[in-house]
Amino acid sequence: MKTTARNQFAGVVTALDLGPVSATVTIALKSGDQIVATMTAEAAKRLKLQKARRRWP
Repeated sequence: MKTTARNQFAGVVTALDLGPVSATVTIALKSGDQIVATMTAEAAKRLKLQKARRRWP
């Protein structure tokens, strides 16, 4: 799957590892694919990410 950082994907957060500085988030897409993203812990908090919660329309 070809993508850029500005793309948005509808999916469900299946894993969230929130550390003191960074966070790793796994999102399951409707197609069955998974996306794993690393971001700052502050960004994850601002996005209010939670496991098993649907994110992005």
